Amino acid sequence: MRLRLLVMVVLVSTFLGSTNEAKACWCGYSAHVGRAAVTEPMPNNDSCPVAWDPSVIREWATWIVRLDEVLPAGASLEAFGTPAVVKSASEQLDVDWQDLPGLFDGVAKLQSDSARVERARAMNAQVYTVQIFASATSAGAARIAERANEAEVEDDGFFFAGDVPATNPMAHVIEETVRGRRMHKVLIGAFLDRPAALRTSHTLARNLGIPTFVRAL
Repeated sequence: MRLRLLVMVVLVSTFLGSTNEAKACWCGYSAHVGRAAVTEPMPNNDSCPVAWDPSVIREWATWIVRLDEVLPAGASLEAFGTPAVVKSASEQLDVDWQDLPGLFDGVAKLQSDSARVERARAMNAQVYTVQIFASATSAGAARIAERANEAEVEDDGFFFAGDVPATNPMAHVIEETVRGRRMHKVLIGAFLDRPAALRTSHTLARNLGIPTFVRAL
């Protein structure tokens, strides 16, 4: 089984290009797309307070695609908490931020094309996930989630929520109402690219021997 710890070591290295030990142990959210990589570390004392929450993921999807779009040509964004760093071939600038809309506003000030700023500000993102199971009981869903977490499947999604260093679950059980009934659904991954979600879906179906499908998150 590929440990989430290994995945996140790679992600932190990619996002930050740094071996700073203080950044190797954290809890929070991360997202990356194109030229933008953002991590929001949160207090991590006895346990990690964050969860894999579809509403949070959709919010991060919206802002990460906007940030990627609003960046000046040739620039990239790297943020592990505040300040964020915008790098280009000629300079490196710091942008203070406390929330994702504020980060967007800070980066937008570096963009000279006002039309591009407004276009970026209006962008929205479609998030896909892979559903592998649905059950009327939480116990049934939990059994399938546990089985999926033991499968050797890489999550190539844009978003991470959890604790580093740690082995975080790949499969997540969420509750949704279907025709008036509460259902427990097992989901894996958050993707901004439908083909990537389909690849993960096919791999899961092959490894687990159960039907899977791509759906909106």
